[in-house]
Amino acid sequence: MPVPAATGPGDQGAFLVQARKLYVASKYKAALVHFKMASIISALVKCSCNRDMVITAKKLGISLKEVSIPTCHCKDLNALSLAPNPDRLAMYNLAIKHCTCGSGLVSCDLPAHLGAIEGIAAAYDKLQAHNKALKYASLYIIMAPHAPEGYLRMAKALRLMDTSQSSNTTARCTWIYHQALESVKTYGNKDHGKLKILYSLLRKDIIVSLPTELQTMVLRHLSQAELCRCMRVTKHWDHASRNPSLWKDLKFVKHWSAPKPRPLRPGVLNDIIINRASKLAKSLVIHGMEDFGIDDTKLRPMAPPVFDFFRLVTAMPALKDVSIVGCDACYDKLTDESTSTTSSWDNLERFVLRRCHWVPMRSISTNCTPLLHCGLRLLDTPATPTSFLVRYKAFANEYENITGERLPLQFEQMEHLGLSEYDFYHDNARHRTIIEALSWFLGLLAPSVSNGTLTSLDIPFDNDVQAEFDRVLLDKRSICSLNCNALPPPPSFQPSGLVSPTADAFLIWLEGFPNLTTIGLFPRDREVCAMMVAKILSKESSIRTIYTNELVGVYWDDALKKAQGIGVRIIRADRVPEPVLKPLDTKSNA
Repeated sequence: MPVPAATGPGDQGAFLVQARKLYVASKYKAALVHFKMASIISALVKCSCNRDMVITAKKLGISLKEVSIPTCHCKDLNALSLAPNPDRLAMYNLAIKHCTCGSGLVSCDLPAHLGAIEGIAAAYDKLQAHNKALKYASLYIIMAPHAPEGYLRMAKALRLMDTSQSSNTTARCTWIYHQALESVKTYGNKDHGKLKILYSLLRKDIIVSLPTELQTMVLRHLSQAELCRCMRVTKHWDHASRNPSLWKDLKFVKHWSAPKPRPLRPGVLNDIIINRASKLAKSLVIHGMEDFGIDDTKLRPMAPPVFDFFRLVTAMPALKDVSIVGCDACYDKLTDESTSTTSSWDNLERFVLRRCHWVPMRSISTNCTPLLHCGLRLLDTPATPTSFLVRYKAFANEYENITGERLPLQFEQMEHLGLSEYDFYHDNARHRTIIEALSWFLGLLAPSVSNGTLTSLDIPFDNDVQAEFDRVLLDKRSICSLNCNALPPPPSFQPSGLVSPTADAFLIWLEGFPNLTTIGLFPRDREVCAMMVAKILSKESSIRTIYTNELVGVYWDDALKKAQGIGVRIIRADRVPEPVLKPLDTKSNA
């Protein structure tokens, strides 16, 4: 507290200076005594606010040391704050009213007198005597209703009395701050330094005003990168942003449009993965590694040395859902095979990779490829020579030689398989690479086909793909959703108005799925799509929903009219929606 020069005769200045020194030294009881002595001497010797009391004391022969600090009993400012009052100057108007209880208190402008009263209230707060602190804060307001100090002291005492910080106390304090602001602006010093404090206290903060449950609901709409920024706002925001439930679903998605990628602040990703979400995260989504300036060199220090690109995930053993879009895995250095280990996602159920490619290597290292658990239920991956399928096949071939253990090669609960980015190569070697990998991987799905778990496919279609699926799908009754995301272009000599041989083969293939209810048609040719839809609608089948984005104009109108007549929905979309995974207990009971 600042130490002003003494303003009264005798020991008044010395008492006030000493009281402030004792307060700073945390000797609150001694400081309280000195503040009271300074207040008495100020009021009775120098201050004109109690001149009548001084005269009366002299007439009665009473020593000044025997006179106590006068208080008012007819102006209950505390009770005034309990009931809502629309008057913006309610406390000021009550404070300036003529006293009817005989205390003789009137307004006072003597800094030493007011400073001593404020010091008494502050000392009582430190001594946990908040009721007495509230009493002297009210006294300050009565003596100087145009000054902000009394209002601030009163609100502080109320907040300290209510340790639960109830909404009623918060509302009372807010009302007192508004009263202080209006009183100072109307009758006090408009340039008072503590007006800034009042404005900051009245600033609305949604996080502070909401209960924990609602805080979490609001913050759940933010990404983890935005939550990291929220931590730097205030202490309340920092505490709310660290709620564990906010770090179970990690999503890094580009939400801006800019010619250059916006780099992720160094350390943020590491902080999120290692410190915030290490054992809490259930899902991880990264859309556009390059958009965030993330590469494998930045991912390497994120977790123990288990494997390179997906090392990010090893810090989160509870992951059930991984979706990574737009990245290339390239390895310049291979670790010593004798010390390499393999990461296993024992809880992983959904694994989506799009626009993700592995750069071919001279040898396959187990620390570069994740080991998929047999409980995987959804896989969506590119079908290219540099895709995960090709790499996983090579990984499986060398796994036993490197680790001495057999790789578990059966998926018993697969519900959906998606193969994207398929190109109809003219290069026989490249085409053979992906077909061999596809053939090998489909063999792993045999248990899911035989037990009826596999119900949804999102695949390209040509003669080779059909042959590989027919080899595994001996019983097609469980398939209820089939999306054709690509067809080879029709031959150059194809007459217009006719369906291409591959498209016709696909329509014939559909007839082998007796329980098919949903299909997607994306042949990348408007006329071909229109003819395929027309053929499907012309035959009786169990199909009730068709997804496509290639019908426009008269093609769309004709197909829609025909579909409505037989109870089939045609939905304009870029792909068939991904199926919702069934609860495991429901599957086991079925």
